Amino acid sequence: MHLTEKLLLCYNCKKHFVLTVEAQELHNSQGYPNDPTNCPTCRRARKTRTSNHANENEGYNSHRQTYPIICTQCGKAARVSFNPRPGKPEPHSKLKTRNHKQIQNVKL
Repeated sequence: MHLTEKLLLCYNCKKHFVLTVEAQELHNSQGYPNDPTNCPTCRRARKTRTSNHANENEGYNSHRQTYPIICTQCGKAARVSFNPRPGKPEPHSKLKTRNHKQIQNVKL
């Protein structure tokens, strides 16, 4: 398939921009099925806003309270977003975390 430059309209600023062959090849190699809807300037501005917002909040969901637990399978410490109670069946029996494949039984 032979690619050629395309003239597209930015959804955000409503200005025309050229999608180069190189940009199309990169876009296709990353698995995106559709052409970009925003021009490079608007994409950069959005990325900057998003990264600045994340820095202000010190990461995604940093305000959420977490509780310490010990995984009964591997014995490692972990943190969960729910308050585990001793003697009560845990509704999150197959919780997946970044550091553990599964936390099935929780020790306090």
